[in-house]
Amino acid sequence: MTKHGDALQRMNRDRRQHFVKLAAQVLASGRPTYFRHEATVRHGLRVRFISEGWGWQPADDQSGDITAAALRAIGAERPSWDEAQPGHVDTIRTFCAWQPCGKVMPDPEPGERERRKYCSATCMEAAGNLRYAADHRADLAARTQLWRDQRRDAASEKPCEWCRRAFKPLRQAGRPEPRFCGKSCAASWSNSQRAESFGAILRRRQPKKVRPAISCGECGRFFTPDFDGKRYCEKACSNRANIRKRWRVPLIGPDVQPAPAPMQSAFQCVETKLSPAEQGRRFDAFAASMAAE
Repeated sequence: MTKHGDALQRMNRDRRQHFVKLAAQVLASGRPTYFRHEATVRHGLRVRFISEGWGWQPADDQSGDITAAALRAIGAERPSWDEAQPGHVDTIRTFCAWQPCGKVMPDPEPGERERRKYCSATCMEAAGNLRYAADHRADLAARTQLWRDQRRDAASEKPCEWCRRAFKPLRQAGRPEPRFCGKSCAASWSNSQRAESFGAILRRRQPKKVRPAISCGECGRFFTPDFDGKRYCEKACSNRANIRKRWRVPLIGPDVQPAPAPMQSAFQCVETKLSPAEQGRRFDAFAASMAAE
């Protein structure tokens, strides 16, 4: 079993300073105080030392000593026990501290202690549950960051495949070993592997096809089609052609005799804004006249 004295001798000055620096980075991210991640950092360092073969007590003493040095390095001042409690306030509040409530603080009833932060036990319990969830997420993030820093510290340096700068990759089980020192280098390498850039593709794109002018299949006017197979110059001509196909109306052009009154009435449905009932009545009259012939 490893003794305490032997464990302390294993930690040289450079390695201790390295762990103090890592612990200080995690502790400095604690809010609202620097002591928020103190237990998390101490636990992570203790697990690291135990995994290296240290005994529990020497690992705990060494991790506590490193954590205290990191707190001193960032200038943290430990408050008293009362000041460190979540419900501690120096002055009496006018409104409830639970944001969804925000009511005016009620006067204390006879025999009841004066409330300083929350208007009721319900608000105090709700705020405590929310604070517990936030603390749990913050502790989990701190543990993850400490674990990543320790894994990178144990890894050997390798050059980045893009900038050739030395870095320590974060090796994780089930994932390929990182090849680049950061996301920017990975994106630069990915862009370099493309056959050509998007701008070059746009510049190389074929010009728009120029089609010859054709005559409209309905009104006879010449126009330039936008796509192959277009037969009508506008939507109105297309609608009139569809009506002709539906009711078998012959084309009315300069070389064709004017259509009879029922047929003209059918075309007038498209050219004027008539109600659906009136359009149906005119179409029915036209169909009846065609059947009578």
